[in-house]
Amino acid sequence: ECNFSYLNLNKKGKLRVTPLFFCYIDRELKLVVPFHCIKSIEQENSRLGIFGNGIRICTDTAKLCFTISKGTMIFNKLIEVKRHLPLTVNLSPSLESKKSIVRLSPSILSNKNYFSKDYKHQSKTLEEQWALYFSQNGLGPAIIKNEYYRDLVRFGIPDSLRGYIWKINSGAIYKALADSQNYYDILELYKSRTSQATEDLEKDLHRSLPEHTFYQSSEGINSLRNVLTAYSWRNTVVGYCQAMNFLCAILLLFLDEEDCFWVLSAICEDIAPEYYRPQMVGSLVDQKIFEFLLERYLPEIHTHLIECNMPVLLVTMPWFLSFYIGIIPLEASLRVLDCVLTEGTNVLFQIGLSLFFLNKKKILNEKTSDMIFLALKETKYDTRELLTTAFNEFANLPTDLIDEIRNSHKFNIITNVKKETKGKKLYELQSNFPSFTASQLEYLYEKFHSVIPPEDNTKLTLNTFKKLFPDIFPFWKHYVDTEIPVLLMRVLNGGQNDYLDIHQFITGLNCFYM
Repeated sequence: ECNFSYLNLNKKGKLRVTPLFFCYIDRELKLVVPFHCIKSIEQENSRLGIFGNGIRICTDTAKLCFTISKGTMIFNKLIEVKRHLPLTVNLSPSLESKKSIVRLSPSILSNKNYFSKDYKHQSKTLEEQWALYFSQNGLGPAIIKNEYYRDLVRFGIPDSLRGYIWKINSGAIYKALADSQNYYDILELYKSRTSQATEDLEKDLHRSLPEHTFYQSSEGINSLRNVLTAYSWRNTVVGYCQAMNFLCAILLLFLDEEDCFWVLSAICEDIAPEYYRPQMVGSLVDQKIFEFLLERYLPEIHTHLIECNMPVLLVTMPWFLSFYIGIIPLEASLRVLDCVLTEGTNVLFQIGLSLFFLNKKKILNEKTSDMIFLALKETKYDTRELLTTAFNEFANLPTDLIDEIRNSHKFNIITNVKKETKGKKLYELQSNFPSFTASQLEYLYEKFHSVIPPEDNTKLTLNTFKKLFPDIFPFWKHYVDTEIPVLLMRVLNGGQNDYLDIHQFITGLNCFYM
């Protein structure tokens, strides 16, 4: 616990120190300072005159003063961490650059279906507001996020700063610093390899914001391919899921490839960690939450949808997965993404409720699900009205209740998804491998999934294969720690991958035993 002197105010909060970051948080402020951004750490008298209890940390853009009990011990700890900091950090000049790429063509900016008439003028005004905030709260990874920061983001980020603010608000700039992987190394390592994910994403490349001139060129398509491919190899659990192409495409309008890769990583792993997985559990759970919120805030609409036999998730699932990209005007999509990267996915509930609220009259006048769907699709939205409605009419969502609903539905959905997935896979395996009985295939299926960790329910790595090895090959059970499992895994997967999926596993056993 400590006191933090900030704009002539004395704030009370907590410090956390990790090998790479110095962090402070209280009810209104949040501060994350990478140690490599710290220029000096000094001891000084506290405001109470106690020597050593005051600590001053200087970055390029700010002087941060803290008063801490046992200040000398904390000071020595900070000096020790700073001394052991790696000489080189995994943070490229691009990631630290405060300049944003802007790939919005004049034809797009002047199109009233995408942007409002005064959009350019608004951006200039926003630049002045953000410059004032930076002058008081610092700039860069060590920026102080106070109680006004969220409102500033909601009001809008100018295009000239959008990419840079995305890197900070999403946590991408910190993620890249703490991660051992390098974007260009991944591209180089896997440049000649393919997978199911790379084949799937290839089909979606030309469907990703095709109206934008950047994606009408080979440069844009290649950038999109590179980022999605690199991420599919970084995170083989996710690989590639539909809608990731839209997210990546909109990110690349303001970021270069490496920056886009890290922001996409932050979205898929931290902000919406279970949205982009084969079973899309996170998004399915959030549909349950949204239906609850719709019934609570807009009961007439909820009742009408039931009467029209229209499941809410048929409409809202694509909204959530795409973060409303392609659903609302591009200007609004950018503003929604600004807020999601800052506040999290609860913003998606607010925007969804706003869409239903603004279409209430149309929805209640329609008698069939098809007509309701069409009415929602054909509505032209005003960006300011949409966001104002979202954040005013639905300002105080019950976050504790949302978390409770999320936890209660998550288990049920995971259980149902597992049952459905198992049934479909066993049916497919029985068709492809008639030499195995149904009970044998179910036994092998259960054995396969019994050793896979919860975060990856589709593939066996070498380590998990070794756990399975004694049961499947009992005559070699004493050779688990030899090269035999390595060689056998290569035989089963054809030497193409570092893992086994269920189909490769059964195919190999079919050849081996049958």
